[in-house]
Amino acid sequence: STHNTRIERLWVEVGRQFVRAWRAFFFRLEDLHQLDRNNPHHLWILHFLFLDAINADTKTFQNEWNSKPLTGLGHDRSPNEMLLEGILEHGLYIDANPSDDCNGLSVEEIVQEYGIHGAVKHRGNGKTGAGQGQNDEAEFIHPTNVDLGDEEADDDQEVVDSVYDGQFNAPAVKMPRVNNPFSDSPFHYGVFVNSLSKVQEQGSIPDGYGVNESEWENGAYPSFYYIRSGRKKGKELLVQLLDSIWRPRAIAWAQAVDVYHNIMELM
Repeated sequence: STHNTRIERLWVEVGRQFVRAWRAFFFRLEDLHQLDRNNPHHLWILHFLFLDAINADTKTFQNEWNSKPLTGLGHDRSPNEMLLEGILEHGLYIDANPSDDCNGLSVEEIVQEYGIHGAVKHRGNGKTGAGQGQNDEAEFIHPTNVDLGDEEADDDQEVVDSVYDGQFNAPAVKMPRVNNPFSDSPFHYGVFVNSLSKVQEQGSIPDGYGVNESEWENGAYPSFYYIRSGRKKGKELLVQLLDSIWRPRAIAWAQAVDVYHNIMELM
C-alpha cells in the first residue's frame, strides 16, 4: 500500500518504546548468559519466563497510544475520547455479528464515505492494485509530510522507505522452533515449575551463567547493550537496560535454564 505511512510510523514508536529493550536483552542473554537461539528448549524457557511481561508492555503501549491526541480529522482528540463521544452520541454498539457496513454500496459511495489517507495512486491499464510481481516496476507516490523524529529513528526510516522502493516481495522469515521439553511429561513439567519457584524464593543464583557478581567483567554489570540496526545491519544503537528491571530478568533466566538442565540430566 502507498497509504500506510501512519502504521509504518507506528512501528518506529513500537521499537523505540519497548521492543528495542527486549531485543537488546535477548542479545545480551546470548552474549553473556548462555542463551542458544538455535535450541528450541531455550526459546520455550524465554516464552515461559517473559511472554506475559512482553504482552504487558504491549498493552501499556497500546493504552498510551490510544490516549494520544490526533491532529487533522481527530481535532486533537485521542481515540479513547472519540470512542467515548461516539458512545454518548450514538449509543453502545453491542451487535456480536455485525453486517458488512459496505453491503449494497457502490465503489464510488465507499470511496466518498470512507476515503483514503494520502495522495491517490493512479494505476495504468491492466493494473488492479492487488500488488506487483517481482519483475513489475511499481510507481509510488512518496509522502512529503511524515516526521520520523530524531536521528535515533534513522534506521526505522529505512523500513518505511522499503515500502516505496519495491521491497514488497522479500522472502518470508523462517520462524524458529519453540519446543516444550516437558510436553510429554506433565510430572517433569510440574517438577520444573515447583523447583524454579523454590529457587526464586530462596534467591539462589547459579554459577556459570554470568549473573553472579564474581562473574561480572570489570566488577560491574552492564546497563546498556549495542544492537545492530538498519537493513544492512550497518548501524549500532545503544539501548539502555535499567539495572533494576533487566538484571533480575537475567537472573530469572539463569535460574530457569539451570533448573532445566538439572531435570534433563535426570530424565
